[in-house]
Amino acid sequence: MPFIDPWHALQEIWWLTIIPFSFGVGMVYKAWRLPDFKRYWPEVGLFTVQVTVGIAGLGLALGLIVDLILPRA
Repeated sequence: MPFIDPWHALQEIWWLTIIPFSFGVGMVYKAWRLPDFKRYWPEVGLFTVQVTVGIAGLGLALGLIVDLILPRA
């Protein structure tokens, strides 16, 4: 029932919210940092991919530490 409880439909894929978040941060950061806007959108896209992959990698690394290394200690 997505119209009655819309967030319930998204609880399984909540982690995908990092993509619009990193896109928004990238838009603001690149607008502030670039001297001209000739390469604005490619730079925002690259920033979005870098942040998304970086956070996913950190999440994977921390998940592996918690699941594999900490139970042995």
